[in-house]
Amino acid sequence: MKKLPVLFTLLMTIISNLPAQVTMDSGLNGFWNDVNGMPLKMTTAFNVEGSPYFDDNYLLADIVFLNGKKYQDIKAKINLETNELIVLNSKNEAMIVGAPIKELILKAYPRDGKIIPVVLRGVGSVNGAINAKDAKIVEVLQDGDNFKLYRSYVISYNDSKAYGDASLTRKYNKNISFYGYSLNNEKRLERLGKNKNVIVAFFGMKKDQVKNFIDQNKLSLKSDDDLIQVFEFANTLK
Repeated sequence: MKKLPVLFTLLMTIISNLPAQVTMDSGLNGFWNDVNGMPLKMTTAFNVEGSPYFDDNYLLADIVFLNGKKYQDIKAKINLETNELIVLNSKNEAMIVGAPIKELILKAYPRDGKIIPVVLRGVGSVNGAINAKDAKIVEVLQDGDNFKLYRSYVISYNDSKAYGDASLTRKYNKNISFYGYSLNNEKRLERLGKNKNVIVAFFGMKKDQVKNFIDQNKLSLKSDDDLIQVFEFANTLK
């Protein structure tokens, strides 16, 4: 019986030296160790019309860091003008995420009467982070192995002052365009209009097959669904 304390001590020593398993965090507990956050100071010297945010509300999101770590169910929103990713801490205080973020996944976004997941990424930046100042923020519409379809959001604004009014009004406008990203041959990001010839030409050596698909299915290419169908088909081509 006297050997039990020795065996217990030995067992606890072995357990304490076992390698820790990496798990996906489902809250803010581990998040704040990696986020490198700083408080958001909401100060504006003008009246505001419109919004620079993808959505004004804080929505439940999964956040993927550039180093691969992923955290679930974070209340977040993103500023499309400044590329700032803002999250709420346990005290409902707004914090700007300083660490580089690869992907923001809005888990249940209301659009056109549906609740859908929305995946946002940053393209064109040096490090590929969505919250890098030089990033173009895009929504992933089709994420194929060879061709990707993005909806791009760019914020512009106009400042005005009414006659006799001392205060300035800033009106935000959200400009939407579509980009294709090709992994064939050399990687390239190309802006797409709703013009059939421009879209078909984007697919290079596969353009004839894509054109036939568009014609056979009588796609107008005026809707998001039509563009998504085209990219889904292009990604099946060998």
